Amino acid sequence: RSLSGEMTGIRDDDHTGPMAESARASKSDGAAQGIASGFARGQSWPMTLRLIRRNRSFRLLISGAAAANLGDGIAALALPWLATLISRDPFHIAAVAFATRLPWFLLALPVGVITDRADRQALMFRADLARVVLSFGIVALIVGAPALPLADGDGSATRLIWIIAALAFALGTAEVFRDNAAQTVLPMLVEARDLE
Repeated sequence: RSLSGEMTGIRDDDHTGPMAESARASKSDGAAQGIASGFARGQSWPMTLRLIRRNRSFRLLISGAAAANLGDGIAALALPWLATLISRDPFHIAAVAFATRLPWFLLALPVGVITDRADRQALMFRADLARVVLSFGIVALIVGAPALPLADGDGSATRLIWIIAALAFALGTAEVFRDNAAQTVLPMLVEARDLE
């Protein structure tokens, strides 16, 4: 293990360089698919539970992913619902829901390139930190807004909808960064024999 591996809890192979990186990549091809297909066959639950018990880094990744995905689900439901309290215009409500998913369409490939070149653990931390700050920003916006629901035709409703749509886009962007990094960090945390 390298010094950075000991400090971060992320497992390194003893070999470095382009050839070793290529060998690690070929060993871990389809890592997520291997785990997912094992779940589909119903054979991986005991193996996964053993892996969670014995691998602290994997346990932290799984718990962090569970919390992040729960937050994503709540935001996907809560933001359009909040939009319905602010405006009855279907375009406004759809704009908020669309803004949450638009970053996946626009940024998934470029963020994948960034993820391949960056420290994945730091990228995940920064994305999660950004999501917490943005979530508190949404809460502050709601607390500081006039009493909801707003009256139809209120000019502040349109302004508030577009602010929420911008915050939803920013939340979606942070989600793209975090999820891309989380998907690619798995082979660094788990032995090759545990990936299949």
